[in-house]
Amino acid sequence: MLVASGGCSLDTSAVVPPGGDTGPRSLDGRAGDAALDGALPDAPSSDSGLPPIRMDGGPDAPLDSTAPTDTGMTADTGAPVDTGMTCMPSAEVCNGRDDDCDGAIDEEGCSCDRVVDGSSVYLFCASGESFDTANSNCTSWGYHVVYVNSAAEQSFVWGEARSRGVVDWWIGMTDTATEGRYLWLDGTVVWADGAAVSYHSFRGGDPGANSDEDCIEMDGPTEGMWADGTCTQIQPYVCEL
Repeated sequence: MLVASGGCSLDTSAVVPPGGDTGPRSLDGRAGDAALDGALPDAPSSDSGLPPIRMDGGPDAPLDSTAPTDTGMTADTGAPVDTGMTCMPSAEVCNGRDDDCDGAIDEEGCSCDRVVDGSSVYLFCASGESFDTANSNCTSWGYHVVYVNSAAEQSFVWGEARSRGVVDWWIGMTDTATEGRYLWLDGTVVWADGAAVSYHSFRGGDPGANSDEDCIEMDGPTEGMWADGTCTQIQPYVCEL
């Protein structure tokens, strides 16, 4: 509508009479805001699934107790433990070990006859040596001069020694440290103070009393009974592992 006023005209078509709201208004924060606000989508929910935090100082809602607890411990799966030890095959040599990883020790490489009895490995060395050299040789191969600890072992060792046609054989016993006190080379006492301390097979029941005979041998003429002999005497010997 145009209204004339003093030669000018005014357009009153946009004027809204009091109480006559006809619809949405401008975005200037006045009466039309309510209608506009209803047309906008709601903001996304901020609910994260966690229990609400109390702002009034009261206790928070309890946490979910059904969640598994991390103990830091791993269950035993039964898998074998890797020890990091692997047998690397090599040529068999005489050293008291299974070099070629076939489960047998020194089946090749030794200059002496190898014989196995149960868990023991013996080397019957028919070439003669003094007692000290025999001991040194056995040690260098990873063995020791034989210790005979039972009647069964005595029978086995002497049977093998005799089958090689040699008379006397060194075994690993001396009284070099103290006259009359006979020890295996590992320090085990066999005879001391005129009496037996552990198994023995001495000829005549005792080792004798010759002060210049400090090393013990299996004596051929008496079927392997033990006798003392001069340590520098050259004769065969038996090593044991």
